[in-house]
Parts: sequence; C-alpha cells; structure tokens
Amino acid sequence: MEEEQSVRFTLEQRDYAAMAAHLCAPVVARSKSSSRALSVAGVLIGSLFAFRYVDSFGSFALGLLFAAGLFMVVIKLSVAGVRKEMQPTAGGSILCEYDVALTPDGVDTRTPHWHTLHRWSGVIAIDQVPEYAFVRIDAVAAYAIPKRAFADDLAFQRFVDAARAHLQAPKV
Repeated sequence: MEEEQSVRFTLEQRDYAAMAAHLCAPVVARSKSSSRALSVAGVLIGSLFAFRYVDSFGSFALGLLFAAGLFMVVIKLSVAGVRKEMQPTAGGSILCEYDVALTPDGVDTRTPHWHTLHRWSGVIAIDQVPEYAFVRIDAVAAYAIPKRAFADDLAFQRFVDAARAHLQAPKV
C-alpha cells in the first residue's frame, strides 16, 4: 500500500452545494417524476369534480390555471425558505477547515470542531467528478474533497487512486 495521503482545505458553501447535488441527484430525479405523475392525476381528478360546477369550459380552464399557478408559487416559496434555513453556517462544524488523511485504518478527518476516523469497512464508494472527490459513507452522506485543495491534477488523481486502493484492499 502507498504512503499515507493527506490534504488540507476549507470546505465552502459551493462545496457543500456540490456534494448535496451529487448525493441527491437520483432522489431529486425520482421525486420530480413522482411529483409530475401525482400532479397530472390531481389535475384530472380535480377537473372531473370542478367541471360539474362551472358554466363554461373557458371559466373552468381559467380557474384551473389560476389554481395551479397559485399552488406552484406557494410551493416554490416554502421550499426556498426551507432551503435557506437548512444551509450550514460559515465557520461552523461543516463549513470549516479540514485535514483529511487516508490511512490504512480509514479516512481520518480533523476539523477545529471534531475528529473522526471512518473505517474503510464503512466507506461504500469513492466518487470522482471533475472538481471533487466524494468519499461516500452512506447513500446520503459523504466527505467532499475539492480538487482545488491539491497542487495539480496529478496530486488530486493520486489521492483518489489511493482512496480507491484502500477501499478495494482485501479486508483482514
């Protein structure tokens, strides 16, 4: 096994957003298709009831468009408010300086606020995208390692390769 690989960086809001997008992309895609299907079903069912009580198709269509638009605005505003409230704060326990070392025992992570050793048996994957490596520890949790923390592309790739080598090493 190669020598210990380590990196130091400050996790920023953009890194947190990239990690959330990477981890949540499959869930968001399924959620959007489910939402569309439920919306269409709701509109059809609502249409059947509403059409019985309107005078003309024009007033029915206008009312339906107004209700749908109002519903979408309310949902967008409430989701935006929740997203804003759920962002980590700069200098807190998430958006802070990290020291991440790949050791034979696992991923040793230190910040000014906490320290952990995540054993290799608990790491499920090492994902690599153009600007990040993600050490996945669950379907919805990962350590984000920004490429900018490394001197060059080769150093970044060596770190990713070392993490993958540890992950694929036979368990004793």
